[in-house]
Amino acid sequence: MTQALTEADANSTWARDAIEQHGDTLPEETVKKIMDLRFTEKRVAYDPTDPEANKLAVSKGYVVVHGSQMSGAEWDAAKRVGSIFAAGKVTPSPKPYSDDPNAPKIKLVKRENWTPAMERVASYAQAVAVKIMGVNIVVDYANDFNAPFSAAYGSRHLRFNVAKLGYKWFERDMVPISDLIIHEFGHEYSGDHLSSEYHDALTLLGAKLAKLALVEPKLFDILKA
Repeated sequence: MTQALTEADANSTWARDAIEQHGDTLPEETVKKIMDLRFTEKRVAYDPTDPEANKLAVSKGYVVVHGSQMSGAEWDAAKRVGSIFAAGKVTPSPKPYSDDPNAPKIKLVKRENWTPAMERVASYAQAVAVKIMGVNIVVDYANDFNAPFSAAYGSRHLRFNVAKLGYKWFERDMVPISDLIIHEFGHEYSGDHLSSEYHDALTLLGAKLAKLALVEPKLFDILKA
Protein backbone atom coordinates (compact mmCIF):
# COMPACT_ATOMS: atom_id res chain seq x y z
CA MET A 1 0.00 0.00 0.00
CA THR A 2 3.03 2.31 0.04
CA GLN A 3 2.26 3.84 -3.35
CA ALA A 4 -1.33 4.50 -2.30
CA LEU A 5 -0.29 6.76 0.58
CA THR A 6 -1.42 10.39 0.37
CA GLU A 7 -0.07 13.55 2.00
CA ALA A 8 -2.93 13.37 4.51
CA ASP A 9 -1.96 9.79 5.33
CA ALA A 10 1.69 10.69 5.86
CA ASN A 11 0.73 13.38 8.35
CA SER A 12 -1.90 11.29 10.12
CA THR A 13 -1.56 9.95 13.64
CA TRP A 14 -1.79 6.34 12.52
CA ALA A 15 1.09 6.67 10.04
CA ARG A 16 3.31 8.39 12.58
CA ASP A 17 2.41 5.76 15.18
CA ALA A 18 3.43 3.06 12.69
CA ILE A 19 6.91 4.59 12.39
CA GLU A 20 7.06 5.15 16.14
CA GLN A 21 6.41 1.47 16.80
CA HIS A 22 7.92 -0.22 13.75
CA GLY A 23 10.36 2.32 12.29
CA ASP A 24 13.32 -0.03 12.63
CA THR A 25 11.66 -2.66 10.42
CA LEU A 26 9.60 -0.64 7.93
CA PRO A 27 10.77 -1.07 4.31
CA GLU A 28 13.03 1.69 2.96
CA GLU A 29 10.56 2.67 0.25
CA THR A 30 7.80 3.18 2.82
CA VAL A 31 9.85 5.47 5.02
CA LYS A 32 11.05 7.47 2.01
CA LYS A 33 7.52 7.77 0.65
CA ILE A 34 6.25 9.16 3.96
CA MET A 35 9.17 11.60 4.12
CA ASP A 36 8.50 12.73 0.54
CA LEU A 37 4.85 13.37 1.31
CA ARG A 38 5.51 15.21 4.57
CA PHE A 39 8.52 17.30 3.61
CA THR A 40 8.77 17.04 -0.23
CA GLU A 41 11.56 15.17 -2.02
CA LYS A 42 13.91 18.12 -1.54
CA ARG A 43 14.62 18.25 2.19
CA VAL A 44 17.45 18.60 4.69
CA ALA A 45 17.74 18.40 8.45
CA TYR A 46 18.41 21.62 10.33
CA ASP A 47 22.12 21.81 11.12
CA PRO A 48 22.98 23.77 14.30
CA THR A 49 26.69 23.49 13.51
CA ASP A 50 26.34 25.41 10.23
CA PRO A 51 23.66 28.14 10.47
CA GLU A 52 24.43 29.50 7.01
CA ALA A 53 23.91 26.06 5.44
CA ASN A 54 20.28 26.09 6.58
CA LYS A 55 19.68 29.46 4.90
CA LEU A 56 21.46 28.32 1.75
CA ALA A 57 19.21 25.25 1.68
CA VAL A 58 16.09 27.42 1.83
CA SER A 59 17.45 29.68 -0.93
CA LYS A 60 17.91 26.59 -3.11
CA GLY A 61 14.39 25.34 -2.58
CA TYR A 62 14.93 22.79 0.18
CA VAL A 63 12.56 22.27 3.09
CA VAL A 64 14.55 22.46 6.34
CA VAL A 65 13.22 19.91 8.83
CA HIS A 66 13.70 20.89 12.48
CA GLY A 67 14.18 18.46 15.31
CA SER A 68 10.77 19.06 16.86
CA GLN A 69 8.97 18.15 13.64
CA MET A 70 9.67 14.44 14.10
CA SER A 71 9.95 12.14 17.07
CA GLY A 72 13.17 10.36 17.93
CA ALA A 73 11.88 7.15 16.33
CA GLU A 74 10.96 9.01 13.14
CA TRP A 75 14.42 10.56 12.96
CA ASP A 76 16.02 7.17 13.52
CA ALA A 77 13.97 5.62 10.73
CA ALA A 78 14.69 8.46 8.31
CA LYS A 79 18.42 8.30 8.97
CA ARG A 80 18.46 4.49 8.81
CA VAL A 81 17.28 4.51 5.20
CA GLY A 82 19.26 7.62 4.21
CA SER A 83 16.22 9.73 3.45
CA ILE A 84 17.46 12.93 5.10
CA PHE A 85 20.86 14.55 5.60
CA ALA A 86 22.04 17.58 7.55
CA ALA A 87 22.05 20.90 5.70
CA GLY A 88 25.79 21.17 6.33
CA LYS A 89 26.28 18.06 4.19
CA VAL A 90 23.94 19.09 1.37
CA THR A 91 24.39 22.89 1.15
CA PRO A 92 27.51 23.59 3.23
CA SER A 93 28.57 27.17 3.79
CA PRO A 94 31.99 28.22 2.46
CA LYS A 95 34.73 27.30 4.94
CA PRO A 96 38.11 28.42 3.68
CA TYR A 97 39.65 27.86 7.11
CA SER A 98 39.37 24.26 8.23
CA ASP A 99 39.91 22.81 11.70
CA ASP A 100 40.37 19.36 10.18
CA PRO A 101 44.01 18.34 10.79
CA ASN A 102 43.75 15.99 7.81
CA ALA A 103 42.63 18.72 5.41
CA PRO A 104 45.03 19.47 2.54
CA LYS A 105 47.51 22.20 3.39
CA ILE A 106 47.04 25.40 1.43
CA LYS A 107 50.03 26.47 -0.64
CA LEU A 108 51.31 29.83 0.56
CA VAL A 109 53.46 32.44 -1.16
CA LYS A 110 56.70 33.07 0.72
CA ARG A 111 57.15 36.66 1.85
CA GLU A 112 60.25 37.09 -0.30
CA ASN A 113 58.14 36.26 -3.36
CA TRP A 114 55.50 38.91 -2.76
CA THR A 115 55.31 41.54 -5.47
CA PRO A 116 55.48 45.25 -4.54
CA ALA A 117 51.73 45.46 -5.23
CA MET A 118 51.06 42.57 -2.83
CA GLU A 119 53.12 44.33 -0.16
CA ARG A 120 51.07 47.51 -0.66
CA VAL A 121 47.74 45.70 -0.42
CA ALA A 122 48.82 43.89 2.75
CA SER A 123 49.91 47.17 4.36
CA TYR A 124 46.68 48.86 3.28
CA ALA A 125 44.51 46.06 4.70
CA GLN A 126 46.37 46.16 8.02
CA ALA A 127 46.12 49.94 8.29
CA VAL A 128 42.41 49.93 7.44
CA ALA A 129 41.72 47.14 9.96
CA VAL A 130 43.17 49.27 12.74
CA LYS A 131 41.26 52.37 11.68
CA ILE A 132 37.78 50.93 11.07
CA MET A 133 37.74 47.85 13.32
CA GLY A 134 40.31 48.71 15.98
CA VAL A 135 42.18 45.43 15.54
CA ASN A 136 45.58 44.31 14.31
CA ILE A 137 45.48 41.61 11.67
CA VAL A 138 47.88 39.24 9.94
CA VAL A 139 47.90 39.19 6.14
CA ASP A 140 49.32 36.49 3.92
CA TYR A 141 48.90 35.07 0.43
CA ALA A 142 47.93 31.66 -0.90
CA ASN A 143 48.61 30.45 -4.41
CA ASP A 144 46.33 27.46 -4.58
CA PHE A 145 43.73 26.73 -7.28
CA ASN A 146 42.22 24.01 -5.08
CA ALA A 147 41.51 26.42 -2.23
CA PRO A 148 37.78 27.35 -2.33
CA PHE A 149 38.18 31.11 -1.93
CA SER A 150 39.56 34.30 -3.47
CA ALA A 151 40.10 35.74 -0.01
CA ALA A 152 39.31 34.59 3.50
CA TYR A 153 39.17 36.12 6.97
CA GLY A 154 39.08 34.46 10.36
CA SER A 155 40.67 34.94 13.78
CA ARG A 156 42.00 38.33 12.58
CA HIS A 157 43.88 36.67 9.76
CA LEU A 158 43.27 37.87 6.18
CA ARG A 159 44.42 35.66 3.33
CA PHE A 160 44.29 36.46 -0.39
CA ASN A 161 44.46 33.68 -2.97
CA VAL A 162 46.65 34.76 -5.86
CA ALA A 163 45.65 31.71 -7.89
CA LYS A 164 42.04 32.92 -8.02
CA LEU A 165 42.65 36.68 -8.15
CA GLY A 166 45.77 36.81 -10.34
CA TYR A 167 48.89 38.86 -9.64
CA LYS A 168 47.61 41.78 -11.75
CA TRP A 169 44.58 42.15 -9.48
CA PHE A 170 46.76 43.68 -6.77
CA GLU A 171 47.79 46.44 -9.16
CA ARG A 172 44.17 47.57 -9.68
CA ASP A 173 42.66 50.72 -8.21
CA MET A 174 41.34 50.85 -4.68
CA VAL A 175 37.67 50.12 -5.45
CA PRO A 176 37.86 46.34 -6.09
CA ILE A 177 40.57 46.01 -3.44
CA SER A 178 38.52 47.85 -0.80
CA ASP A 179 35.40 45.99 -1.91
CA LEU A 180 36.98 42.60 -1.22
CA ILE A 181 38.58 43.75 2.03
CA ILE A 182 35.24 45.04 3.37
CA HIS A 183 33.58 41.76 2.38
CA GLU A 184 36.15 39.82 4.38
CA PHE A 185 36.23 42.21 7.33
CA GLY A 186 32.50 41.61 7.74
CA HIS A 187 33.49 38.23 9.15
CA GLU A 188 35.00 39.96 12.16
CA TYR A 189 31.36 40.34 13.24
CA SER A 190 29.63 37.32 11.71
CA GLY A 191 30.66 34.18 9.87
CA ASP A 192 27.25 33.90 8.23
CA HIS A 193 27.04 35.62 4.82
CA LEU A 194 23.25 35.58 4.97
CA SER A 195 22.77 37.03 8.46
CA SER A 196 21.58 40.54 9.26
CA GLU A 197 24.66 40.93 11.50
CA TYR A 198 26.95 40.37 8.52
CA HIS A 199 24.96 42.73 6.29
CA ASP A 200 24.93 45.42 8.97
CA ALA A 201 28.68 45.02 9.45
CA LEU A 202 29.31 45.59 5.74
CA THR A 203 27.33 48.83 5.63
CA LEU A 204 28.97 50.09 8.82
CA LEU A 205 32.47 49.26 7.55
CA GLY A 206 31.73 50.95 4.23
CA ALA A 207 30.59 54.09 6.04
CA LYS A 208 33.69 54.07 8.26
CA LEU A 209 35.96 53.66 5.24
CA ALA A 210 34.26 56.62 3.55
CA LYS A 211 34.81 58.78 6.65
CA LEU A 212 38.43 57.59 6.83
CA ALA A 213 39.00 58.73 3.24
CA LEU A 214 37.83 62.21 4.23
CA VAL A 215 39.74 62.62 7.48
CA GLU A 216 42.92 60.69 6.61
CA PRO A 217 43.25 60.78 2.81
CA LYS A 218 46.99 60.22 2.96
CA LEU A 219 46.43 56.71 4.31
CA PHE A 220 45.20 55.69 0.88
CA ASP A 221 48.53 56.64 -0.64
CA ILE A 222 49.70 53.22 0.55
CA LEU A 223 48.18 51.71 -2.57
CA LYS A 224 50.10 53.98 -4.92
CA ALA A 225 53.12 52.51 -6.71
